[in-house]
Amino acid sequence: MEIAPVASQRLYQQVADRLQSLLSSGELAVGDRLPPEKELAARLRVSRPTVREALIALEIAGFIETRTGAGTYVRNLEGTRSRAMDIDHAAGPLELAKARFMIEGEVAASAATNATAGDLDAIQKSILTMEEATVKRFNTHPSDLSFHCCIAIAAKNEILVDIVNQLWTGMFSPMFHRTSEHIHSRKYQEETLRDHKAIFAAIAGKNPSAARSAMHTHLRKIQLLLIDEERRSKATKPARRSVIL
Repeated sequence: MEIAPVASQRLYQQVADRLQSLLSSGELAVGDRLPPEKELAARLRVSRPTVREALIALEIAGFIETRTGAGTYVRNLEGTRSRAMDIDHAAGPLELAKARFMIEGEVAASAATNATAGDLDAIQKSILTMEEATVKRFNTHPSDLSFHCCIAIAAKNEILVDIVNQLWTGMFSPMFHRTSEHIHSRKYQEETLRDHKAIFAAIAGKNPSAARSAMHTHLRKIQLLLIDEERRSKATKPARRSVIL
């Protein structure tokens, strides 16, 4: 079954809607295990990251739950028709990561040209705050946001500041938050900190090319985490019933 593109709806939303229709039609019952992501992707003719985003949207809406090492199961069917609008309609995490890669590399390059001493102090302060949070195992999201926003401010373009803020609004969405939980993002905090220091060094050194490259290296890692097809434990428990999608 191939899903035709719909201009007003993202692909992961189309997949989520198709899976949700199975829930409301009775083809799936509470307690049933869904096929693995790889199988769903093949049947729906979409990528595994798209299936993953669709499942996360359904999980946020309360229709399914992912059990570590056991697979994804139907959690609740009550009100599936009336709750159709509960599915997250924010930008998908992979779409957001790609946009950040396209934009924030140029923001970093511009910051390397335009940053003042005050801007550099602000960027460095955000790194020190993140370093302290990492050591104390605190949430590093606020200091991560501060780092990228300080770079946008250093670029000396208010439109770029607004764009980076908008991108980071997506980073706080339920979709991205749940995805970060699945990929165990906390264990990458120290590596992120090293990336930030490399980006800062290039900006402080007034090297636009190096700043762009360092930012791209940093953001590419996020993309790779999101498309990593082996990141989740393989389900080993058999499904209670045969499911045909």
